[in-house]
This record gives sequence, C-alpha cells and structure tokens, in this order.
Amino acid sequence: MRVIAGKYRGLKLKTIENEEIRPTLDRVKESVFNMIMNDAKTVSEGSFLDLFAGSGSIGIEAVSRGFSSVCMVEKKKEHIKIIKENTKRLEQGSFQLYQEDYKTALRRFYEEKALFDVIYLDPPFHRGLMKEAFLLLKQYPVYHENSLILFEHPIDEDFISDEMKPAVFKQKKYGKIMITIFRGINE
Repeated sequence: MRVIAGKYRGLKLKTIENEEIRPTLDRVKESVFNMIMNDAKTVSEGSFLDLFAGSGSIGIEAVSRGFSSVCMVEKKKEHIKIIKENTKRLEQGSFQLYQEDYKTALRRFYEEKALFDVIYLDPPFHRGLMKEAFLLLKQYPVYHENSLILFEHPIDEDFISDEMKPAVFKQKKYGKIMITIFRGINE
C-alpha cells in the first residue's frame, strides 16, 4: 500500500491484515481522489474528514494532495498505532488524529462548529454502520451544501433507502466495492 499522488507520492504505508481493515485499492483511491479534485464545487485545498481511518491511507492521501486540514478518526488502539507509524514522515500540523468512536467525533465536531469540504466513510462492512452513519451525519451536519460525502461499501450492502436516493450525487462500482457520493445531505 502506498500514497498515489502529491507531495508524498510513493510513500509506502503499513497496514494490519485483519477483517476490520480493508485497505482501499490503489485504483479505487486514485479514482475517488480524481472525482474529488475534479469537482468544481469542492475546495481541494480545504478540509477533509476520514471518519473510519483504519490504517490512515485515505487521510494521508488527502494530506499528500494538498488538503489544508485533514482529520482522521479511529477508535481502535492497534489501528492508531499503525496510523502513527504511517504519519511519521508527514509534516507536523498537516493532519489531526483522534482516537475515538465516530459518533463521539461527529458530535464533538458539530459542537465545535467544524465544517468539512470532504467526508470519507469506510466503516466495517455488513454491520449496519453505513445507514447509522448517514443518519448521524444528518443529526450532526458537519458539512455545507457543496461538501462531498463519500461512502465506500460493498455492492451487496445497500444502505440507501428510498428517501435517501434523491440525495445521491454519484455512484461508481469497482469490482465488489461501490463508492456512493452525496453532495451535502438533503433534509
């Protein structure tokens, strides 16, 4: 696993081999960041939230590509250890790492009136966390109307109910993985 583009291009990243961390494939990561960087309404130098950071590869890619504020949230201690190893070579102050549950983080960011230009969610699959996270984002809107909210999920985990469908901005399949993108989240 490595950083695809930007300032830290080629930087090798460590990961934990287990069912909870599924590193985003390079081709998926490349395509996702191309969509983000080519979106006219997204501030590519803006703020980026990686809500289920795992090994930190998505957040590190955001740092490498020039996002000015990158927050990575991960609750598992062993995953935090890997993220800290992976971020040793990054400039200090280019990211913030939070060891806490995503619910706690969203509530805190909301109370702090934080707004993110891009929010990336890749929670553990098949645990009902996609829909739960979507509903929590509606409760704690830490985004603005032009923010991109991206969910990485398996094709067979359809978390989008009928009332959510109008909010879908774009969907793209990569083998067994689907990226679903919302622009803000409509009420």
